[in-house]
Amino acid sequence: MSELPLPLGEGWGEGLPPCGATSPNPLPEGEGTNNAIMKAKVYVTLKPSVLDPQGKAIKHSVELLGYGGISDIRQGKYFEIAVDGSLGEAQARAEAERMAREVLSNPIIEDFRVEIET
Repeated sequence: MSELPLPLGEGWGEGLPPCGATSPNPLPEGEGTNNAIMKAKVYVTLKPSVLDPQGKAIKHSVELLGYGGISDIRQGKYFEIAVDGSLGEAQARAEAERMAREVLSNPIIEDFRVEIET
């Protein structure tokens, strides 16, 4: 197998910033940057009336490991969603709640809670 020569001739890397240099943001101010991005935290848990076999298995395991005083463990899901800073807090909460209701949870067997972090 023959080695192909590297293109180290004139013009190679032309137009690229030097290593370690930062390039200007091509987007308008506030767009595509981390300025004013909010975080929606969505907690999804089984409803209290729904049996949780995974939680029971976890409880059994931690008891075998020597942890005491635990009466119940229930497992759930946690989502962190980066929300565009152009949305207000109320609109970000409404979008996260709609997403949690329609996509992230099964409303028949699960409840959810949304927190917005600014």
